[in-house]
Amino acid sequence: MSVVVGVVTDTEVVIAADTALTGNFQTFGETKIARVGDAAIGWVGNSLWGTFARQWTKTLLDRTDVEAFAAAWRVYVKDLSLDEKASSGAFMVATEGGLFEITPPGSVCVVRHYTAIGMGESIALGSLYSLRGWRDLSTVDEAVVAVKAAIYHHPDCGGEVEHLSVARVEP
Repeated sequence: MSVVVGVVTDTEVVIAADTALTGNFQTFGETKIARVGDAAIGWVGNSLWGTFARQWTKTLLDRTDVEAFAAAWRVYVKDLSLDEKASSGAFMVATEGGLFEITPPGSVCVVRHYTAIGMGESIALGSLYSLRGWRDLSTVDEAVVAVKAAIYHHPDCGGEVEHLSVARVEP
């Protein structure tokens, strides 16, 4: 299980995630974020989504590119013939054009300030809301603290915290 957090400002987009992966009542460490070209992608759900994201070779600069990624993911899921539970999951994509969340069944949402996906989502969102404007924290610090809050308060989140940043370019 997991949590992936995204925070966007005028100059930067950051995604951060825990590294817990549970299976057969054991917890393993697994990266849930990856650099794909100049973009960064985070995922929750089936570990196949990480494989799919890492193999993406097209550019991810803006919403149009992210929608192409989401459409390809829908085809990938359909081709695998997975049941509903195995095919659930979500992506977060940080690009120079902003932050995007891809939710089942592949809808793309533009994120204005911050978001979270995964089992620790509600805890991370509460942390992000509390941190916004309360302290002089960097974008990375906000994302990392939100993931740490989910790790501390949710039994299905754990491991280390990883993060990736993407410089934002306004059109």
